[in-house]
Amino acid sequence: MPKIIYSVTNKFPEDSGRAYGIGKALRDAGYEVRYMCINAGRSEDIQSDGSYQYSGFQYVPLLPIGIKMSYVKNIYTYFTEKLKLDWLRRSNLNDVAAIIVSGGSVYYLSRLHQLCQNRGIPLIGESTDWFQLKLFLKRYSGLYYYCNSELKMRLIYPIIGNMIIISSYLEEYYQKKGCRTLRLPHIVDTQDILPRLDANKENPLILSYAGVIRKNDTLNNVIEALLRIDYNGNNVRIRIAGPSRNQILNFPALRTRGIKTLPGCIESMGWLSHEEAFNLVKESEFVTLLRPVQRFAQAGFPSKVPECMVVGTPLICNLTSDLGEYIRQGIESIICTDHTPEEFTIGLRRALAMNWTQRCQMRLAARRRAERSFDYRNYVGALADFIEEIHR
Repeated sequence: MPKIIYSVTNKFPEDSGRAYGIGKALRDAGYEVRYMCINAGRSEDIQSDGSYQYSGFQYVPLLPIGIKMSYVKNIYTYFTEKLKLDWLRRSNLNDVAAIIVSGGSVYYLSRLHQLCQNRGIPLIGESTDWFQLKLFLKRYSGLYYYCNSELKMRLIYPIIGNMIIISSYLEEYYQKKGCRTLRLPHIVDTQDILPRLDANKENPLILSYAGVIRKNDTLNNVIEALLRIDYNGNNVRIRIAGPSRNQILNFPALRTRGIKTLPGCIESMGWLSHEEAFNLVKESEFVTLLRPVQRFAQAGFPSKVPECMVVGTPLICNLTSDLGEYIRQGIESIICTDHTPEEFTIGLRRALAMNWTQRCQMRLAARRRAERSFDYRNYVGALADFIEEIHR
């Protein structure tokens, strides 16, 4: 069986949901997929021969014991990327059909491309975002990350020439650069996940948000709308996971009103594990997702959409990227014209006006959309054709 080596920069399997979904599609297409990651191996995944395996996939953990993942990610070390290259150089790659690389520094991608050329192995880049400078400057070493990102997008990926991308925005960009492209949204395994298709009958209507907040986060617009509609939370509440209670209170909608304790319409859940956040979404009636129409939102594709729809939870959101291909107003979700508090208020009033039967129908429609558009099985043929085309 021909092999695919998949190089990821996030933890595998915990934080590599997209790569895991693509791996399942590749496996169904007849390839043996092996992940190469920089996290330490999990004790529950270790095999009798010392290798690591999760859900039938072998992975190679290259992070030395004692080094924290957060430390590695923050400084993007030459050392950890060199570990990947050294492992590849030591390995027998004769039966490798392709190497897929998701992220990495310009140095790493350049050396990896050279190694693949020397070994006669096709290299496939994967691109899922394109951030603006102002977003990078909000973090430590932001200018370095920005320059690295721009060089990858504008120089290295076009040289690689084979790209798996997540949006039509990136598809158009790389096709103009002469690249061979395959567009895949964030994909999941719908058969592994049981939905909740019955809406809750009791008041209040429960919304949820789970994620890391940033400066000028549009969650503030959601909070602003809730304060205007139902301050005490008698009819609608939002459960917020990720930020602390103090971080929530620091949002302008609350801070400018001098609010020192959370009103009834807001529940702080604090930090939740992946499983707990998953259940939070599943038990909610709607998930909120507001994004400004900027390059980062157009180039990316929010993983929240398939992750919500697969459990039957619709969204209240505005349309960015390719969401308009998958979400219809009043069918799979409620669509806001833009990301402002005023438009979210309109969307929220629509949600509150729905009866139980209508909300059940929307949950079913969301799940069916996930099965039609985000299940990895729908992309097995396209991935097989893409790799075959690369070998012609």
